[in-house]
Amino acid sequence: MALESEILVTNYGISSEFADNLLHFTKGDVEGAIKILEASEKDVIALKAKFISSKKMTNGSIIVFYNFQTNLPEFVFCVVSSDQSLGKMKIENHWNSFIEDMKRFVGSVESDPEAASRIESQVLSPENVKYINSFFIDKSNFDMVNIKRFLVSEVSKVMMDTGIVIKITTEEVDVFRFKNYFNESKFGLKVIIQNPITNGMLINIKVDPILTPIGGVDVEKTQIDDQVLVRFVDERQIVSYIKDLSMSKEENNGAIYGKVIRNIKSMDTNNIIVTLEFGPGIYGTFIMGGKVKVQTILAKKKTSENKIPEIISGDNKKSGQDLSHTTQQENKNNSRSIEVVKKSNTFLIILIVLLFAAILGIIIVLIFG
Repeated sequence: MALESEILVTNYGISSEFADNLLHFTKGDVEGAIKILEASEKDVIALKAKFISSKKMTNGSIIVFYNFQTNLPEFVFCVVSSDQSLGKMKIENHWNSFIEDMKRFVGSVESDPEAASRIESQVLSPENVKYINSFFIDKSNFDMVNIKRFLVSEVSKVMMDTGIVIKITTEEVDVFRFKNYFNESKFGLKVIIQNPITNGMLINIKVDPILTPIGGVDVEKTQIDDQVLVRFVDERQIVSYIKDLSMSKEENNGAIYGKVIRNIKSMDTNNIIVTLEFGPGIYGTFIMGGKVKVQTILAKKKTSENKIPEIISGDNKKSGQDLSHTTQQENKNNSRSIEVVKKSNTFLIILIVLLFAAILGIIIVLIFG
């Protein structure tokens, strides 16, 4: 591993592959790569809470992570214990420190792992996942009142105590640090989803697509790996740096092509949400009506000629061998058919000659008596 890559891996916990890709994008500029990592979007909200059940004489702590990039609560970790010191934890602490404090109570004799596991399952039950989304419609002003009511309700169901007292606070978390923790953590309950943005969206650039009424492609018809021409309309300093790195790829007065990695329909408006990739962890998103035409370079699609090798490659080799065997068998059958025809024709000729000879013999007898 190169020294530059090792610096990023050691200090930011990213994979060596991602570090290499990021350094390639920044043309070996370590400080530039660090700028991008430090500017990572704070698109994850950590809900930190602690509660007391007077009826059960127990305390509990909960942390829930909601990801605005996927619009899902992706992770919950809960600890329940009769140890009174659990209730003295400070929810104002950094989310990572808060989790480390929670872990200290997991293996103790006072811990109640069954109750904690049931609370985690209750919070991230399928019906609740959809319900939690309604609290985070507005990223700048999410519904703290109903979030608190929700947690009190779900904890009460498990603890069988209607007198639950809970205290809650929130903290913004940058997405790549959350992803690193999410991938490595052996605690809590996770929601695993299929997401093309595997390393998280470090930078989400505001972009406007170049409209092309004549010769363009409908936004709803753009496919994964197509290239869509857009302009950056983001005034952040980090975006200016990224734009400078991409100058060699720019066309049409500052516009740049981005690769389509996601094309989905908004459930609220039926508009199309398109996400483009410009570099490792660097994306841009725009929302537009499906029939609006944008300037696009279509990805190369497999043609019928390209499908021929697929029949005899990989797991389909047997199919190719079977096809070859069938062809050979058909050729053999055809050869046999030709032989039969030839034999039939020869027999017919002999029969005609014998019949002609017999008739000729009868005529000679009649004439010469």
